[in-house]
Amino acid sequence: MSARAAGDHCSTGGLSSRASSGGVSSEIVGWATGLISGTWMVATTNFQSAIFPFAFGTLTLPGYAALYALAINFAVSIVLSWLLNPIRATHGTDETSAADYRFASATTS
Repeated sequence: MSARAAGDHCSTGGLSSRASSGGVSSEIVGWATGLISGTWMVATTNFQSAIFPFAFGTLTLPGYAALYALAINFAVSIVLSWLLNPIRATHGTDETSAADYRFASATTS
């Protein structure tokens, strides 16, 4: 595995680590969205329960608010990555040289 220079694009399973050139990453936006939505869900229960009644049309699914927030986090991160990756100006280059892998050998007695 090669090391990357500081500021280079790094990919984690298809999710970009930076939004467009130097912008806020899609993961950070997803994290913030999950954090805010999870806090909102628990706040609607006056912080008395972590179970949130998720209403989808006529169906109501009570569930753990943290799991709903995690699903929102993933969904926002994935959608933003799909939208922002095509407009990215550059993905960066690996500037690691062979000399970067040379280590001083330890002498043993």
